[in-house]
Order: sequence, then C-alpha cells, then structure tokens
Amino acid sequence: MSTTNQDGLLNALICNRRRLVAIATRILASEELAEDVVQDVMLKACDRSGLRPDCPQSFACRMVRNLAIDRARLQRRELRHALPPEDLEAVEAPIADPECALEGLEALRIVLAALDQLPERTRSVFMAHRLDGIPQKTLAARLGVSPTLVNFMIRDAQRHCFASLEAHERVSEFGMERACKAA
Repeated sequence: MSTTNQDGLLNALICNRRRLVAIATRILASEELAEDVVQDVMLKACDRSGLRPDCPQSFACRMVRNLAIDRARLQRRELRHALPPEDLEAVEAPIADPECALEGLEALRIVLAALDQLPERTRSVFMAHRLDGIPQKTLAARLGVSPTLVNFMIRDAQRHCFASLEAHERVSEFGMERACKAA
C-alpha cells in the first residue's frame, strides 16, 4: 500500500505538472524558478519513500506552494543584502588583475618552497600555529619543549620565508634590469 501511495504522489506531481508550475509561478513571478521548484519537489517526493499522503494531489500542491514561498523569501532576503547594480562598479575585486593573481601565486610557490627547506619540526610547528591556529603553549606541550623554543621556531620559519621572498624579488629586479639593458 505504501508503494501505491508513493506512486500516487509521484503520479500527482507528474500529471499536474502544468498546474504546479502555475502555482509556483504566481508566487515567484518567474516560470524558470517555478520549474526548478517543481523539479525539487519531485526529487523530494522520490527521496521520501515513507511519505503516504491521503490526497496526493492536494499534498503535491501544498509542497510546491511551500517550497515556492521559501524560495521567494530567500530571494527577498538576498535582495535586501545585495548592492544596487549602479553601486557594483565601486566594489573592488579581490585581485585587481591577472598580473596580481600571478604574483600572488608566485609568492605562494616561493613560501611553500622555503617551508620545504626548513627542518620538519620547525615547519610543522610553524604551519600548525599559523595555519591551524594552535596556540604556542599547546605546541610546546605536544613536543615536550619550552614555549620559548616554539616561539623561536615560528620566528625563524617566518624570517626564512621573508628572506626567500626578498631574494626572489632581488633576482627578479636584476633580471628585469638585464632584460632592459639588452633591449
């Protein structure tokens, strides 16, 4: 009997699809969004094998209506927090241009290479503290060393990374000067 009721809900969704899309369209004011809502309701109905509505057609209408209302509320909430189109030009992009993106990737590559040059313990302490946010005291207790030593390890790793970046910049500037003189 549950299979019959389940099939009844799916049949109601399939047979009344146009009507259900119309219900959702009235709420969402968009036929495309309404189609998505009906599709999502059909997927939910397929996932809920224990669902046994007494009146599958009414239940299908209620499911579509409720989901459409939820989507409409979500749209209104998003619009309240969205910038007007004319203000979008004033928003800065996280990365100004492709050159900046490449420079950032190159810097990351250099820092990762610098970290690989460090002793394993220093590298793991530095990454655990800087990336995972583990306090120095916790790291010291794990390693059985003093918090001061952990502090020095983090400082040394940071200095090594900065030195690698500076060395790369000097080499890059020297290469640019040579290229300019050759041209």
